[in-house]
Amino acid sequence: MADAILRVLDAWYNEPTQGSDRPKLISKMAALELCGWIEGEMDRLVNVAGAGRLNDPDWVKADVLNRNSGFTYVEHLRPMLCKLVGEVFARRIEQQMEANHPGELDQLKSMLGSLWKLRCNFAHADVVANVAAQQTFDAPSWFLNQHRLIKKYISHYEASMVQALQPI
Repeated sequence: MADAILRVLDAWYNEPTQGSDRPKLISKMAALELCGWIEGEMDRLVNVAGAGRLNDPDWVKADVLNRNSGFTYVEHLRPMLCKLVGEVFARRIEQQMEANHPGELDQLKSMLGSLWKLRCNFAHADVVANVAAQQTFDAPSWFLNQHRLIKKYISHYEASMVQALQPI
């Protein structure tokens, strides 16, 4: 769904306009849309891990997901997984990801960190403050490409996670 919304935003972004505010606002919407999708994917991954090991979705929601607000790997996703399945399995997931898709976990970590920073800059300031801080306003097509890559990496991560969480 996020890719469809990002495509609409890209079409709007490319329409002729009078002035420079509209493209900046559309850029901010694209950034926030992508980041919202990522947060949903992180929650989904945690639910998949919980369903496979714990089977207590109410506890997962109350004690893991609701205590998190963000989507970086190191500060958000990994600690949620550690709380849910433990350090041993978190490491197994990472090892499986590296074995199956070398370098992709580092790429994912980097992309999530950069997008988190961008999201915070956009979410906690108005356009005037973003312009004053010389914030970059990327076209929605850039966010579409980020979505494409992150979706692939998350898919690979999920497959590695499911494999790593299988009983030995």
